[in-house]
Amino acid sequence: MRLAVFADCHGNLGALTACAGHLASLGLDQVRIVNLGDYVDYGPRPNETIAFLRGMAPLAVLRGNHEQAMLFDEDARFASARGVASVRHTRAQLDGPSWEFINAFPEGSLTLEDARGRRILLVHGDLGDCHWGRMDEAEMLQDKYRSYDFVLSGHTHVPHFREVFYPDPDPARRFRKKTLFLNPGSVGQPRNHCPHAQYLTLDTADETVSFHKVPYDIAAEQAHFGPEVDPFYRERLRAGL
Repeated sequence: MRLAVFADCHGNLGALTACAGHLASLGLDQVRIVNLGDYVDYGPRPNETIAFLRGMAPLAVLRGNHEQAMLFDEDARFASARGVASVRHTRAQLDGPSWEFINAFPEGSLTLEDARGRRILLVHGDLGDCHWGRMDEAEMLQDKYRSYDFVLSGHTHVPHFREVFYPDPDPARRFRKKTLFLNPGSVGQPRNHCPHAQYLTLDTADETVSFHKVPYDIAAEQAHFGPEVDPFYRERLRAGL
């Protein structure tokens, strides 16, 4: 199974279209798109971002913590006053098709299976808290991930690649079971000190993983920001912070 994995677009249409164009240029045969949540908020074009995402015909779409906040008024879970103001502004912006799409997202995680029966977990956060949790190293070591061959998560806006080996009774595997943890980074609001739009491609058949960093016109995207959202969210795009 060939997957293109996107996460954390955050209303940044310019970044998303750049990633889609880059993916098309790779010419990958039978690649399917999965998106791990947080399509809206912080960025200035949530409705346009969702419309573009729908046109990509993704294989799987998850609900991130920002979609969760839109639906269930979880504003108090954001750490700053500017974050609360942003989510409230975005909620007021969403049009009918966007609400329809967000309401159709499955709540929680999803599991896919490739042709070889290898199990692929999709989650925005972690299995303890699918929307707000963080897939850090301590979380990865928990035995609840042992049954998966791949775990794809978002939320942190920082890419990761980690192979974790769990104890296993099978001597044919030298008493170890491997799970590969992947985070594609953020399409629309990266926080790894690189301003480029980021995603990854994965071929589960041979475990080929490629992380992609795609330049886009940041100034053009910044021009769409209005005064309703703290300028912090506009300016951070240039530094990838």
